[in-house]
Amino acid sequence: MKKIFCTTFFLLLSLSVFAQGKLVKELGKGIVKTAAVESALRPITVPQMAYRVMSNSVAVSPKELSHWNQLNREDFYEAEKMLTDYFVLSPEKAPSQEMLERNMVLQEELVRNFLNRSYYLTHFKKEPTVLPVAGTIDYLEYIPYHSRVILLGEMHQLDWTIKEVEQAIYQYKNAYPDKNVYYLSEFVDATPGEETFLLGTQADVERLVTKRPYYKEITNRMIQAGLRVVGLENPQLSLRLKKQGGYSASFHETELAWETISPAAMEARNKYWTAIARRILLEDPDAVVFIHAGFGHTGYNQVRSLPWQLKEFSPFVVEFTEPKAGDFNMLLERSVPQDIFFKTRKLQAANPYSQIRAVVHFGDKRAALAAGCDLNIRRMENQLPR
Repeated sequence: MKKIFCTTFFLLLSLSVFAQGKLVKELGKGIVKTAAVESALRPITVPQMAYRVMSNSVAVSPKELSHWNQLNREDFYEAEKMLTDYFVLSPEKAPSQEMLERNMVLQEELVRNFLNRSYYLTHFKKEPTVLPVAGTIDYLEYIPYHSRVILLGEMHQLDWTIKEVEQAIYQYKNAYPDKNVYYLSEFVDATPGEETFLLGTQADVERLVTKRPYYKEITNRMIQAGLRVVGLENPQLSLRLKKQGGYSASFHETELAWETISPAAMEARNKYWTAIARRILLEDPDAVVFIHAGFGHTGYNQVRSLPWQLKEFSPFVVEFTEPKAGDFNMLLERSVPQDIFFKTRKLQAANPYSQIRAVVHFGDKRAALAAGCDLNIRRMENQLPR
């Protein structure tokens, strides 16, 4: 393996090697392992992971291989930041060997996905359109009529994001009265059963919005606006989270974290939610579903995320992010032209009391898949001079 390739993977997998070493030490205390599981969980060196990712990518073109080998430390610093959350869980708290083994598989997929996305984001031909906006964003200009699944990905509990989510849904509902518009929410508990339960009263909201009470108000407003409101979250998971005291500072050290935010848990939750959405879409030919959730579930940047599991319904992904796209998807930062900050400063000066947002639209689907979303709405920092 070339020295440069070993170097590029150093930052990416340093946390991985540490976590896996700790994991094997704990498993060695008495858990019986099969040969397959033991092999999957054995600490792996940086060159071994690099070789495995490349050797398993049988359809990789020479241009992609060349790009991979030219990646530098800065590029892999992005990957390290994006994947950090997957290595902060306590291995000894994992509920099963199967979950640990599955996490290893998903980690490798994340590495491969990062490499593929980095290549396409560097080489796509059509630049995104970027527009600073002071007033109301016209979401109908971007959301395609033929999409039956519109994903609204957020960073949790931000007032400005809630306003944008509502704007997008209300604009669509008012423009297309021929569509049956559903609001599916991660923040509302599902009601298990063969029939889809539509929330209709404030009592329903009080009973089913338990994981994050912050979202009770938007859920009530969606009902009042005539949306078909459906919960997505597994109620047993919400109940356990509530009993444990929610997302505390020590949450990452608990078994429940493994069953909530680990790669295997995210995959399982996405499958649970997908089953609810797919049932609606198949039973109601006029249905269009807006799925409101964290962008760890909604973006293209995760290999087992909602848009990939619902790809037959032409999904369109909108992400609402803070001034920085965040560590979770730093590839998105590469796609934003620097002149947007100059344009934002001018617009802020003309509208001193408005919140400026940058609207980044990837009209080219390949570019969208690489960046992680089709449309990024980014709150800009106040650019006024002091």
